[in-house]
Amino acid sequence: MLGECTALDCTQELTFTLTYQIYQVKLPATADYTDELRLLRGALESGELPQGVAGTFDLTVEAGKAFFRPSAS
Repeated sequence: MLGECTALDCTQELTFTLTYQIYQVKLPATADYTDELRLLRGALESGELPQGVAGTFDLTVEAGKAFFRPSAS
């Protein structure tokens, strides 16, 4: 999964943002990234996302949850 990321933004003090395919993934700067990436993979494979819709997965809101916000059209 990380090998498919095309950008990493480390400009914020408390978060990192990965660009993964059509998604931005906001991660806490201090986290267990194995767990965070497992959470992201689960969200991507859940079948609940609109097909082909770009957006941001925010994993900084609540531990153990991935929140998806579609990009503005």
